[in-house]
Amino acid sequence: MTLGGLRMGSYDLAKKPDGKWQTKVGRDILFIERNLDFLKPGGRMAIVLPQGRFNNSSDKNIRDFIAERCRILADMDQIIVPVLNENFKKFITDIINYSKLLLAQADLTYQQAEDLLLSELGLKD
Repeated sequence: MTLGGLRMGSYDLAKKPDGKWQTKVGRDILFIERNLDFLKPGGRMAIVLPQGRFNNSSDKNIRDFIAERCRILADMDQIIVPVLNENFKKFITDIINYSKLLLAQADLTYQQAEDLLLSELGLKD
């Protein structure tokens, strides 16, 4: 079976518990499996998924699949945040601003190191 150019047979999550192939699988489910396949040992992954993937009883096989292949570093209650929530928007904005600050600090540190090196080598005015 092919889904968007991908063979469904190459995805473990496309199988039913009885071993037969499902006729329809959500792209987000296949995305989870493929991204776990791409991780190097010790690698980390963050992913935004529909909240139901970790709550629906029908998705237990997905939770089991993830738990068998990786270590979850946070409680689900800590990492599941409703996407339309104002707190989520503030949370993301804070992360972006903090990331910009870290990048600015790194850029400044790099510039200072470059200036010091050029000065030590007598190449700086």
